[in-house]
Amino acid sequence: MLASLAGLMLAAALIVAPGASTPAHASEAGTIHSLLNQARGGSGLGPLARNGALDQVALNWANQMAAEGRLYHNPSYSAQIPGGWSRAAENIAQGYPTGASMHDGWWNSPGHRANMLGDFTDVGIAFIQAGGTTWGVQVFAKYGSSVPAPAPPPPPAPAEPAPAPEPEPDTATAMPAMEPRPTPEARVVDDATASIRMSNTAALSATELPPAVGAAAGMLGAGLIGLLAVAGSFFPRKGAENRRTRGRLWSRNGNGSP
Repeated sequence: MLASLAGLMLAAALIVAPGASTPAHASEAGTIHSLLNQARGGSGLGPLARNGALDQVALNWANQMAAEGRLYHNPSYSAQIPGGWSRAAENIAQGYPTGASMHDGWWNSPGHRANMLGDFTDVGIAFIQAGGTTWGVQVFAKYGSSVPAPAPPPPPAPAEPAPAPEPEPDTATAMPAMEPRPTPEARVVDDATASIRMSNTAALSATELPPAVGAAAGMLGAGLIGLLAVAGSFFPRKGAENRRTRGRLWSRNGNGSP
């Protein structure tokens, strides 16, 4: 009788004692849930709801593994979770000191990561410490339709156009305006001077010159005529001889008789 009672007490201890440590590690289970949904969001998947019934199944199995001191899957988890699911999965772990390190261990394993990114709607999580080590369980299930993907973040607001740069001041020295130079006035010339400049060979009449110039020219002409008359009286023969000589010379160079 006493031996049977001792066996019942031992069995109760194995079931209740690990569970007594669970509240101390509830935050670690919460960390695992938060990191799980962050990882799913980074992969374009919707978050999984924390399901209390699934939590209980996960916790019971964590205690079972701790009691036995060995890591293995729950062969009956699909029958222990609430009915109505269309698919289910389970992850288990041992020896990770924190919830974050346990999450990383699962995430870095392809098979466990496939469950974490699977088409599920709910999850149950347990993290306990017992027997000098830690034990962890994730139980996944899908109820109803798939979780919708998170809405894409709103597009960033268009950046305000940068203000146009102010024009730099012109540092070049401005050239002063050039005023037109006045055209030099033409020098006024009297009528007599103008007629001399325009006629180099034509003889000018006295009327085209000033009166003083005309009088002087008349006197000069009269004196010149008188001088020629006197000279003619002194050299009559020589002039005639010259004319006859020029005639003979021309006759010899010509074709006719003189």
